[in-house]
Amino acid sequence: MRTLLIPACGTSRLEGVPRMLVRHPSKELLMKRCIQGFHDYSFDQIYFIIRKSDEVKYNIKTLVEKEMADIPNLTLVCLDEDTTCPAQTVYYAIKKLHITGEIVIHDSDIYVDIPSITSPNFVVGTNIMKTNPTVTNIKDKCFLKINEQNCVLDLIEKRVKSDTICLGVYGIDDADLFIHAYESLSSIATIADHLYISHIMSYLLGTESKIISYYNVDTYENWANDSSWANLKCMLGTYLINFDELIERKDSVNYEIYYKHSARLQQLQDYGAKLVFFTTLSENNHEKITACLNRYNITPHDIVFNCSHNATYIINTKNDLKHQLLNIG
Repeated sequence: MRTLLIPACGTSRLEGVPRMLVRHPSKELLMKRCIQGFHDYSFDQIYFIIRKSDEVKYNIKTLVEKEMADIPNLTLVCLDEDTTCPAQTVYYAIKKLHITGEIVIHDSDIYVDIPSITSPNFVVGTNIMKTNPTVTNIKDKCFLKINEQNCVLDLIEKRVKSDTICLGVYGIDDADLFIHAYESLSSIATIADHLYISHIMSYLLGTESKIISYYNVDTYENWANDSSWANLKCMLGTYLINFDELIERKDSVNYEIYYKHSARLQQLQDYGAKLVFFTTLSENNHEKITACLNRYNITPHDIVFNCSHNATYIINTKNDLKHQLLNIG
């Protein structure tokens, strides 16, 4: 029996609502996006754990039935009582649902491209020394010490102790071990209300002598706070780019783009952004413009021709439209 648990009982808000109800740039709910990284991993049950008060206010169950029906074995679990920390949320859910066997715990405010996992006891992380703009607020992370065999030696919360951080995905081979670890640690008054899943893993590592495997990933999205959410939207956004302003040199055959500009466009493209180019040129120049972009390994989402010169406006909301019309008046 393998069970996936996603604790989402936090009180923080994003754009005025629980984070899980905001839509990803790809249009899915963030609560759906967070579990889309399990490509080769199946579960007998998936439990998304929320506060009952959030369900009453936002009718989350109806949203799940409408937009997440394609996810097999998914159940929304409402806890009557508020919890003080992620470990307590998972503890209450295991007790309430009488969960046994292998469990995987996944934070609700991340997407991780899960690798092929063979060990039941594991953590997933990433190396922050690599260029990875999706990792923000480094000082608030859980740091991992690992050996050459990719086994975890220690987990340290909120202190920079290594180049490797945990990304909030954990595996434990027996739910009863989680219960035992939580009950032991929660008896310590100084940490009872601030128990992270990493504390449970540290307990299993030290007290139960469990071998915990480390799995590294490079693809990671984070919306745990406003700054990381803003960063993610910038990376995956749609960019309208004035092609005419990019051109450094043109002759009868080629258009050229300054190398720094082309490198920045490539970087945006690598992040996952959609690049829409517009130009005052006619569609007769389509082949020439496409050849130019291809030369710099840039694949446009679209090219819009015959645009106005020096008069471009972005209408992103109904209020933008209203404001623009008022400006004309």
